Amino acid sequence: MIGKHAVLISGVSQGLGEALFEQVLALGHWPIGLGRRFTQFQLDAVRSAMAATIYCDLSVVPASIARELELATPKDVRKLVFISNAATIAPIAPVASSEYLGIGESIRVNIEGPIRITIALCALARDRSLPFQFVNISSGAAKRPIAGWSLYCLSKAAMEMFGRCLALEGLEREYLQIDPGVMDTEMQSKIRSAPLDGFPEREKFMRLKVDGKLKSAREVASTVLQKVFSQ
Repeated sequence: MIGKHAVLISGVSQGLGEALFEQVLALGHWPIGLGRRFTQFQLDAVRSAMAATIYCDLSVVPASIARELELATPKDVRKLVFISNAATIAPIAPVASSEYLGIGESIRVNIEGPIRITIALCALARDRSLPFQFVNISSGAAKRPIAGWSLYCLSKAAMEMFGRCLALEGLEREYLQIDPGVMDTEMQSKIRSAPLDGFPEREKFMRLKVDGKLKSAREVASTVLQKVFSQ
């Protein structure tokens, strides 16, 4: 291993984020979990001085986040990595629906919050003269329009473009955009239980579960980290 990495992972309480945290730790690096909830495993790792966690609601990222990131990042790391994983798919609804009123929170969680975190990490990396890697967990929804998913599709496309712009600003060798495919997560459960009205593709996602075509979060986490640590 060429030096320990500090790996910030958003959305660590379940699914892909939880699996990423556990595997980063197992590989001997320093995971920093960012979220509103943490697992017992993560809290135990913090108590054992093997990891850090930061409470943060991405819809209201506080001004103190820069200081919290600084305190959570050990002085001896050789690289800073941000795996932008957390996202909300809500609302799953047509634009004309009353459920579409969640537009503000969706944009803040999926776009504004991750960008604010990235800004703070860029500053920290500059202050410590560390390389910084931005890893965007994307989706097929960034490229393919899906009825009822307009805000999710928009936000995934926006974060892909944000990452591409970062690459042009000097991170061309440190930017990864990863589409993990369809995973067996809580988000998929929400998709399958969404009202059929305004979401005509629901049956397709239900069939993926029935046919056993959903990847496990652990499998995807392993693939993601192979790409991260090969950079």
